Amino acid sequence: MKHKKTFATFLSGGVLSFLLMWQRGLFKAQPPAARVLIIADGFTLVSFLYLGVGALMWVSTTGVFDIFGFAFKKAAHALIPGKDPQKVGKYYEYRLGKKEKQKKFQGGSALAAGAVLLGLSFAATLIWYRLEG
Repeated sequence: MKHKKTFATFLSGGVLSFLLMWQRGLFKAQPPAARVLIIADGFTLVSFLYLGVGALMWVSTTGVFDIFGFAFKKAAHALIPGKDPQKVGKYYEYRLGKKEKQKKFQGGSALAAGAVLLGLSFAATLIWYRLEG
């Protein structure tokens, strides 16, 4: 199951990169350096998208943003009439409750696909520098 998800992520990244390259005119570009630059751009944009989504998924599962949820809950209990702010409790108790419900990190395939696509974009950029200079 895990390998199917990773394969699907890599495949969708490749398809998105190709569609972006095609939209930018990969097959109409005349000098080879222009084609290589379009390829590098396609891989770079999709890799940043995947790396950003994977990083957000990782951060969301570590509990970094729990302090904001606690603050909003505490503020809501303080501002809404009839709600007792003391009922929310301390942050430590809130964090323990969230840790029990916390999901396992699922964004490894997005980070891996983003890293591979970024590597391909670096390789294409190096080839472009060779052709230009």
